Amino acid sequence: MLSKSAAPLSGLRLRAARLLAEAGCDSSAELSSIGVGGNNRIYYVNADPRHYVLKEYFRHPGDSRDRLGAEFAFAQFAWSNGIRCIPEPIAGDTAAGIGLYGHINGERILPGTLCRADIEQALEFIISLNRCKTLPEARALPICSEACFSISTHIDVVRGRLDRLTGIIPESPIDHELETFIQSRLIPAYKTVTERIMAQISEARISSDAELAAEERIISPSDFGFHNALRRQDGTIAFLDFEYAGWDDPAKLTGDFFNQVAVPVSLSYKDEVFNRVADILPNRKAALMRMHLLLPLYRIKWCCILLNDFLPVDSDRRDFAQGPAVERKKGQLDRAWSLLASLEELEI
Repeated sequence: MLSKSAAPLSGLRLRAARLLAEAGCDSSAELSSIGVGGNNRIYYVNADPRHYVLKEYFRHPGDSRDRLGAEFAFAQFAWSNGIRCIPEPIAGDTAAGIGLYGHINGERILPGTLCRADIEQALEFIISLNRCKTLPEARALPICSEACFSISTHIDVVRGRLDRLTGIIPESPIDHELETFIQSRLIPAYKTVTERIMAQISEARISSDAELAAEERIISPSDFGFHNALRRQDGTIAFLDFEYAGWDDPAKLTGDFFNQVAVPVSLSYKDEVFNRVADILPNRKAALMRMHLLLPLYRIKWCCILLNDFLPVDSDRRDFAQGPAVERKKGQLDRAWSLLASLEELEI
């Protein structure tokens, strides 16, 4: 059950007007729904001649993450340091759980349309962020949601996601299909991958509990990929959705980048991306090893992420943003089967 029902559109108009006024903008704005994100409701704000986006963030007693706070802090940090491939942060209302951002005039990026120039733009975004990592204000950024700074933490996070899925009590035929998939395919794959990881770090004499030093961490948008982006008419890309952003392990960023499924990134770019990310870190060799080592684990993790719709809190979150959809579970389970079937691509 939601901690607070979604505000009526009239209430949102009033709150948006207050945010615009606080930001010194024309508060006589028109508000209209322009769709949904995975977690939130999104509104277009016409305050002619300027245009904005209002995000109404999902909140739930079982999910204590400050989505607005994390996204707004990250966007302010990036924008204040001259990074313009993101929406401008305008104002936020923590009590109401809404944020106001500059409107990006662009189109969602379709699967199969990525080119090398797009990969370069994504890399430049990450590199630009981390040119600023030694600034005092960078230290104020939060730790990413599900941040991992040791090999054992990466493994434990995925194990936790598996445990939550195995804890689901089957109540329908699709729940039983989920149970079969987890027990017959997903858990065995997880065991194979983690055993391989442990064997390799043992051979390299690396402790699974050793944490990355501060200088080996990066500022990460988190959940990074072209599923969270818009292409402008001139071909430049704007990156969106930083609710989980902050400090993290570079291997988590690359693991997400090559395993998100909405707009897949070809593994033909893997070496280029890994090398460019490693170039911004002091221990380049160790960073490369980590990225290669953990990439298959993140394929397992993304299978689990696809199955979030089976979890009560996540199902409520999707319903908040998208409305109930019985077929959603079936579709996500099919995608998880397909993603896991491609695990061999990662040389497991």
